[in-house]
Amino acid sequence: MAQNLWSDDELAEAIRHFRLAMDLEARGVDFKPVDISKGLAKALPNRAQDKASRRLSNVAVALKDAGRPHTARFGLTQTRVGTNVRRRIVELWDAQEDEATFDREELSARAQALRGTLTSKPPGNQTPPTKTTTVVVHKRDPKVVAWVLQAAAGVCEGCQSAAPFQTASGPFLEVHHLKPLGEGGPDIVENAVAICPNCHRALHHASDRAARRSDIEGRVARIIPL
Repeated sequence: MAQNLWSDDELAEAIRHFRLAMDLEARGVDFKPVDISKGLAKALPNRAQDKASRRLSNVAVALKDAGRPHTARFGLTQTRVGTNVRRRIVELWDAQEDEATFDREELSARAQALRGTLTSKPPGNQTPPTKTTTVVVHKRDPKVVAWVLQAAAGVCEGCQSAAPFQTASGPFLEVHHLKPLGEGGPDIVENAVAICPNCHRALHHASDRAARRSDIEGRVARIIPL
């Protein structure tokens, strides 16, 4: 029987795959639930695909019953989910909500789930950790992303135009650090703005990008020039 019990690490991996599906759905990206369950089975060599698929359905049921964000793409049939497993799923889900992450897709999914729920400014991280892969990425706080998107209220903080389009989770804006993390910038709301894709590219590549940055620093009240 112990062989069949899912460890917290296994349940956490199932939740990460469930979050990936939620992020794809929120961005309007077509996906097949079977591909997500295959990915989970690959990540957990001791679990067959049918077990992975059933567990993703269990996650959906547990989150729905607990009033948490979820997707119905894995089915919401009341398969047998014990009280203890339900509790662990919800606790692991809530724990992941507040975790900083290196993964861009996880960051997006967590920030979207937090968006509209924050009532106090998150502290962020003055020196976000890094890891080296083929590129260096910084561990970013989804609460910072969610707060900045909330503060922008669907209006680009660069050109001050409305977001270019709506997604399933709200106006589409991108969060940009005025002092890049790669240059030692902090992952805090005072260093981040919500901008449209055009302004985002301009702040990286335009010949007048320094002037654009100065304009934002002088206009957006929360920004602290660094």
